[in-house]
Amino acid sequence: MLTTRLPLAALSVILPQSVTASKELRLPVYFREVHDMGNRDYCMVTPVKADKQSLNLQIDTGSDSLFVVEKEFLERTLSPATCEDFTFGCYDCHTHLCKTEVEETRHMDGTCAYTVQHRGALELGGQTIPDVDFGLVVGYKKPMLIVPLTEEADGWEATMEGLDVDGESIPVRMPILIDSGSSILWIPYEALSALLKVLALSASKAAGRWVRLEVQDKELVLSNCSDRVYLPPLELRFRGRGDQRPMIVIPPEIYVEDPRLGGMCTLPFRFFRGDSLSTAVLGLNLLRKYYLHFQYVERQIRFAEVAESEDLAEFARTSRREQRKRRKSFDDSQAKKRQTLTS
Repeated sequence: MLTTRLPLAALSVILPQSVTASKELRLPVYFREVHDMGNRDYCMVTPVKADKQSLNLQIDTGSDSLFVVEKEFLERTLSPATCEDFTFGCYDCHTHLCKTEVEETRHMDGTCAYTVQHRGALELGGQTIPDVDFGLVVGYKKPMLIVPLTEEADGWEATMEGLDVDGESIPVRMPILIDSGSSILWIPYEALSALLKVLALSASKAAGRWVRLEVQDKELVLSNCSDRVYLPPLELRFRGRGDQRPMIVIPPEIYVEDPRLGGMCTLPFRFFRGDSLSTAVLGLNLLRKYYLHFQYVERQIRFAEVAESEDLAEFARTSRREQRKRRKSFDDSQAKKRQTLTS
C-alpha cells in the first residue's frame, strides 16, 4: 500500500472544560491518496493515540462510529507485514474483548466493518479526551456559502435542488450527505444517465469530434485522458436559507481523476436505484476546491473557495481557452455547412 501525504486543514476538537482551559484543540489533517491491491482512493486522516498506540483516524462525516483496525486480524487476513504500510495504523489489542461477539457495520459500496466495543484512552495533541464532539474548522476567504442541514438529519445532510452542466439542468431534488469518508458522487440512476449524456455531448461539441465516456470494470472512464480539457464543470445547487440557492462548482480537473496504468482517466460517479437509497452522497474528495466548516450546533455547513494555486489556475485557464477555441471552430464549421446547404 502506497500513500501520498499532503497537509490539508485542521481538525478542531471541542473538549470538556475539565480537560483543557481553552476547550479547543487543533490537530493536523492530511489528505492522502491510497493505492491498495491495484485500486486507488482518497481519504483524510488525523494522527491520534489510542491506549498510547499511534494511529491515523479517517475523518468521516458520513459515519457516527469511531473504530480502529485490530493488528492480529489484519495480519491474519492479509499478510504478517501488512501493518507496516497500513495507512491508518494497527491497534494491538491486549484484552479478551477482541475475541468477543462482533457487530457488523455495512457501508454503501458493499464493504463492511466488524467491530467489538472497547473503552480506552484517546489522546489528541497530548491531551487525554474522555468525551469528544468535533467538527472541521479551517481558514477561509470570503465570501462564504452557507448550506443548512435538513431538519430530519442527524448527520451532515443538506438538500440538493439540482445539477447544472453546460447550461443544461438535470432535475434531482433530494437529501445529499457531505461525506468525508467517500471520494464518490452517488446519485440516482436516472440522474447519472442524464449527466453522462450531457457531459459527452458537451465535450464532443467542444472537441469537434465524438468524446467517449464508457464503463469498464464497473468504473466510468474517459477513453482519451487528454479530452479532459473539453469537459464542462458540474454545478450543484443546494437549498439555502430563505430564497438563497448556494451553488458549488466542481471543475473537470477535480472530478476527472489522473490516468491509471492503462492511460485512461476515471470519473468518480456511481448510481443507485431509487428503491435502494433515498439520500445522495457527495464525497469530500470532489470538494477540494473549497474549505468546509462543519457547524453541527448551527445546523449548517459553510463553503469557501480555496485560493487557486498557480498550477490549478493555469490548468483552468488552459482548459477554458481550449474549450472556447474548439467550440468557436466547431460552431463556425457548422455555420458554413448550413450556408452551403441553403445556397
